[in-house]
Amino acid sequence: MTNKDPNTFDVTDPHDRLLGFVLSQPSQMQSFIETYCPKAVVECLDLKHLTLSNQSFVDPNLKKHYSDLVYHTILTNGEPAIIYLLLEHKSYAERWTAYQLLQYILKIWAQWKRRSRKKKTTQQTSKKRQYLPAVLPIVFYHGEQAWKFGDNLEILYNVPDALKSYLPNFRYLLCDLTILDDEQIKGDILLKSAMELMKYIRDPLLINRLPNILTLIWTLLSKETALEYIEVLLRYVEEGAPELDEAHFKSAVVETLSEEGEMIMGTIAEKYIGQGRKEGIEQGIERGIERGIERGIEQGIEKGIGQGEAKFFFAQLKQKFGDTANDYKTTVFNAASSELAMWGTRILVANTLEQVFSKSVQ
Repeated sequence: MTNKDPNTFDVTDPHDRLLGFVLSQPSQMQSFIETYCPKAVVECLDLKHLTLSNQSFVDPNLKKHYSDLVYHTILTNGEPAIIYLLLEHKSYAERWTAYQLLQYILKIWAQWKRRSRKKKTTQQTSKKRQYLPAVLPIVFYHGEQAWKFGDNLEILYNVPDALKSYLPNFRYLLCDLTILDDEQIKGDILLKSAMELMKYIRDPLLINRLPNILTLIWTLLSKETALEYIEVLLRYVEEGAPELDEAHFKSAVVETLSEEGEMIMGTIAEKYIGQGRKEGIEQGIERGIERGIERGIEQGIEKGIGQGEAKFFFAQLKQKFGDTANDYKTTVFNAASSELAMWGTRILVANTLEQVFSKSVQ
């Protein structure tokens, strides 16, 4: 079990970042439960008391494939309850998911028992009988194919029926995004738009859906909230659909959101330039250490920064302008950081290579 900042998620996985951002807000988690859980289950929960925990029960070596959210609440009978949401990041269904859930449920109960013992004092304790808190396990799946491994632990057994009643078993609530059609994707606007993007992130026609999603958010939410959320959505598209035509992507955003669209796309570009700078620094340090001299380290860092920025910017040029960008390869890789930053801003709106490199010597 590990602790995590409820508002910080693994940015190396865009799905985790997007859904984690949305469902870490209690109002959105309430909308998710009310929309996708059976009515009889919802009626057992007091969703007004949803409280996000900062804990994660996913094993560190499985973080690449899973992430989780833990919410505390109470049942309508006053007993405590825990809602455990497991996010599946794999592109295919995982047969052992129920087994993973069993381990996490046992960890949650073990932690609860430890904390219950700590609460005891030397004073006479209540004679009220204690019960384990209810743990409602939910799996959110958005792979390339429909889920095919049921929704219970029993599918992992191959035993005679006479033995099944002596083996542990439970069901989990499964939200399989692959089988939901557009009319079934509901909920609050933030939740609905996130799920729609996740459903179609691998669809070549995603670019045609994007303007409607952005317009809906922009018109129904306050400007500050809309800008924050749209930036998260666009980062998700940029990272989750790298094959998407970048020029069409930027054009759709700018046409829909005008000046705000240009600002958001510029912010996203700055992020990737920063990543290139970080990679360049790390490469430069490694080369410098290998030479074993302080001067080499410093020069390696400087060279690494430049190479990281140049490599990223040249990739942008190639994607937007094709092989004609090769005419400027030498210019790019010999440029200073200030020039790369200036060109990185111009490329967002430029229609020709000349507009990007105006007043620059080829």
